[in-house]
Amino acid sequence: MIEVTIYKDSDSDHIIGFHTYGHAEYADAGYDIICSAVSIIITNTMNSIDELTDDLSEFHEKQEDGEMEFRIQGRPCDDTELLFRSMMLGLDSIQKNYGKRYIRVNTKEV
Repeated sequence: MIEVTIYKDSDSDHIIGFHTYGHAEYADAGYDIICSAVSIIITNTMNSIDELTDDLSEFHEKQEDGEMEFRIQGRPCDDTELLFRSMMLGLDSIQKNYGKRYIRVNTKEV
C-alpha cells in the first residue's frame, strides 16, 4: 500500500509538504497503474513548484522503498498552495476509485 501524508501548517492550515511511502502492489512492477499514477502526480507537483514558483523546498527519497519527502521552506505562495491542492485532488481520486487497500491519503498538522 502507498501511504501519503500531507503536511499542513498547524497555525495557518496551509499545505507545506508531503511524505509518501510504499508500493501499491496492484500489479507487477512496471505494470502497476496506481504506482504510476501516484508517481506522476507527485513528481509533477514537485517539478511545477520548483519551476513555476519562487518557493524553496527540500526533497529526500529512498527509491527502493517508494519513500519521498518534500517540504516547502517557509509559508507557501498562493501558486504553491494551488499546486498542492491539485495534487491532493488527484490522490484522493485514486483512493476513491481504487480503495484504501492500495493507497491511503492522510493529513498531519506540523
